Amino acid sequence: MNLPPEIQKRIDELTADLQTLRLPLHIAAATLPIEKEVQEELHHWHAALPLTLEVEGTPPEGVYASLSGSLDRLTWHTAGDYPQFFYRLLDYLDDYPISQANLDELDRVVQAVQPAQLGAWIEARSNSYDLGWYLRPEGGLFDNAVPYLPASPALERVRAWAEQYEVTECRRLGNSLVSEEGLSEVYLQVTASTPRRAVEVGLLLFRYLGLEYPSDEILAALLLQEQPEMVVSLQLGTGGLTKLGLMLSQPSTELVLRLWDASAAGDTKNLAIFEACLGAGGPFLAEPQLLAGGWGVE
Repeated sequence: MNLPPEIQKRIDELTADLQTLRLPLHIAAATLPIEKEVQEELHHWHAALPLTLEVEGTPPEGVYASLSGSLDRLTWHTAGDYPQFFYRLLDYLDDYPISQANLDELDRVVQAVQPAQLGAWIEARSNSYDLGWYLRPEGGLFDNAVPYLPASPALERVRAWAEQYEVTECRRLGNSLVSEEGLSEVYLQVTASTPRRAVEVGLLLFRYLGLEYPSDEILAALLLQEQPEMVVSLQLGTGGLTKLGLMLSQPSTELVLRLWDASAAGDTKNLAIFEACLGAGGPFLAEPQLLAGGWGVE
């Protein structure tokens, strides 16, 4: 359908204005060692989801960027009201050979949960990317997220830890759309009487999972946390745990730099350039994380 010229002109003007508003996001991404084809997919995701929603008058909650210390993994996140965002996400996914099983899982969860908001993310690496979704489970409870997570001994150990230390709140439940391994993510809120106790409870999960504690340097950085809560982020596949992170909110510059050094992340100059392009005064969150290849920071 052809729109009247004056309406099309206004849409084009608004789109141009919004692209300029979001320009720092794209400039920051361009400073990273990401191939052109992946950079183009970042632009496509942004135009198809947050940008289109703003043009349609249903703006998303925002666009958030996270960067690994090794600079080889950039993730953008956004979320919008359900079901409008759900339909927009499905339109975007029509361009990709997403497996029917992954699409069915997305549909199953949103139909069961009927979330107030649905989120989406794109994770860009140097020469590849992944796509995924997330939401808050019913009542924001971990117990209500468990049925949607792949069963494994690791999940049962996480449940035992959560029960022991009264970790009941689930901030986020999600899944990869590209991975064939059924990778799911779950974010659990740890709230304690003091910052030190929050760190202790988070670290006790390593014992439950049979994992080695972080290095002394990372432990020293964790003790600089000033908030009496943290978020434990987990990635679980059919084979068990693939990632465990401890998300620290409002981290001080000293905490970030210590984590950076402890994780051998490289020159902080590149982080400073990325932050400057975004116009950010520093990270909102800092996450030391244990991956298959060892410790890192995001």
